[in-house]
Amino acid sequence: MAVLRGTSSETKGLSFELTQDETTIGRHGANMFVIADGSVSAFHCAIAKAGGILTLRDLDSTNGTKVNRELVKTRRLAAGDLVEVGNVQLLLEGADIESTVSAESVSPSAETRPSQAATVQSPARSPQSQFRTARRNSATVVWVTVGAVALLSAILVAVVAYHISYLK
Repeated sequence: MAVLRGTSSETKGLSFELTQDETTIGRHGANMFVIADGSVSAFHCAIAKAGGILTLRDLDSTNGTKVNRELVKTRRLAAGDLVEVGNVQLLLEGADIESTVSAESVSPSAETRPSQAATVQSPARSPQSQFRTARRNSATVVWVTVGAVALLSAILVAVVAYHISYLK
């Protein structure tokens, strides 16, 4: 089983098993692996798993994602790779990780298509979908808050008007 183990001070002792077809990593609570560090983007990167092949994809993060100290957008992972998410370092371990191809940049052609297909079939796991859901939920909170403030303001105006009319 593939496991990400924290090696930097913020994550030392933490480990996360990569059991899903796609695992999202980031600061936002909707990610499968949440890292509460300011250098980590809300939706930082995703690791797609197809059999024993793991492919990392940066999700246009602010501080970038590195594999073995090299900034990457897409990269096939191998056991022993050091993944840097912002300033946080994670070591990839696992006996079942296929490493027949060296960990070099993967072209966004055939090898990333299965990951994209999985994202299309399962939008609840898509970071973009999760972001839209979070944004929609925050908009709902804003409108409920505005409605509550308006209602309280109307009650306050009514109470003040009642007291003014009672004084006359």
